[in-house]
This record gives sequence, C-alpha cells and structure tokens, in this order.
Amino acid sequence: NGSRASEVIASIRALARNEAASMAPLDLRSAIQDVLVLMQGELQRAGITLRTSLAPALPMVRGDRVQLQQVLMNLVLNAREALGEAAPDGCIEVAAQPAQGQVTVTVADTGPGIAEDIVARIFDPLFTTKPGGMGLGLSICRSILDAHGGQIGMRPRSPSGCAFQITLPEAKHGPSDRTTA
Repeated sequence: NGSRASEVIASIRALARNEAASMAPLDLRSAIQDVLVLMQGELQRAGITLRTSLAPALPMVRGDRVQLQQVLMNLVLNAREALGEAAPDGCIEVAAQPAQGQVTVTVADTGPGIAEDIVARIFDPLFTTKPGGMGLGLSICRSILDAHGGQIGMRPRSPSGCAFQITLPEAKHGPSDRTTA
C-alpha cells in the first residue's frame, strides 16, 4: 500500500508539473483488475453489483499504469456516487475489448444519468455537479487520456444511467517495447 501511494503521488506530481508520463507497454486487463479489487469492498458495502466483461486477450497499450488506473478509479467512484441512495439496486459495469487497433474500456452505471443541459460541460475544468466537488476529476481524466493518445466520451444509457468510454491505441511493438528474459 505504501508503494502504491508513493506511485500515485509521484504520478500526480508529474501530471501537475506537465511532465511526460512514464510510458511503457502495459497489460490493461491486469491494470483494470487491480483497480476493481481495490474498489470491490466499497461497492459491496454500498450494495452495488459490479459486473465485468473483460476480453481474455486484450492487446497491450502503451502508457503509465498509475495514471490509467487513476482514470479508471475516478470513473468507478463517479459511478458509485451517481448511484447514491439507489445503491442497493444499483449496478456498475466495467467492460474492455479490442476494437480496430484500439482498446475500449467502458464504465457504465444504472444511476439517474446526466442532465442534457450539462453534458457538454462535464469535462470542463472546475465544472461540477457535486456539492463538495472541485470539478477536476473528469478534466484530469481527459488530460491523462490525451497524453496517452486516447479519448474519453460519455453517452446516456437506457432506461437510466450513463456510460463513460475510453479508448487507447494498441502499443506499437518496437525495440524498446520488447522485454528480455
């Protein structure tokens, strides 16, 4: 836990200083599973069902593991908060699959959704719908994904809730991407 906290702090400092992320070939499936293990207890205590659908063989992506895990954790926490008091009947779904040279990760919830009049602003810095929110989470997620050559978007779900989808390009294999035994 101490090492993980140190990595997170170093990653946040690098992001704040606008330093380049520590890019390396990354097993995104494993990174997602690690985040979900951390989140499982919180979701269970809240009575939230967690469903996963991770393709068994996702292509490697190139990225900073800690930063990409921060994105996923923020999206899962936002979904948990969106469920609010409806949590006992709530569900969060996390899916990952390859798609035409990219890997797509979706975090969806069955909460109330996002009002149409604010959808265009949710990724803006300092915009928040939370009473104690700072409006930085989704903006930082977008900055991290931009630095990784990826994207983030949101779409409503029917009959309720919303889904955030991130895409990351597959890692291009070059001499620096190969590991030695």
